[in-house]
Amino acid sequence: MAVKGEANGGMLSRIPMPVIIAGIIVLIAFAGWMGYRTLGPQPDPVNELTIAQDQWMDKIAKESGGDISKLAPEDLNKLQSQTRGHGDLALKAFAKKHGYLK
Repeated sequence: MAVKGEANGGMLSRIPMPVIIAGIIVLIAFAGWMGYRTLGPQPDPVNELTIAQDQWMDKIAKESGGDISKLAPEDLNKLQSQTRGHGDLALKAFAKKHGYLK
């Protein structure tokens, strides 16, 4: 017959309780940190599309001075479609932010 204690539970009895508690605390802290990184606030993605959009908005804000009535029809249609009908507010806000508002 095998000797009890050494085969199954002998190893656990050698680890001190503070080490087990510290390991559990580290595991909980790691899980919390990963949860925050995954589900927390995300940085704004900067890619070629957003850079091109900002350059286009910069161009039309300079040309119009923040006045939507001075835009070309193509630019007006594109602005209205991208802002879901709030192009006047978006253009004024962009022009004001960058100092183009006349």
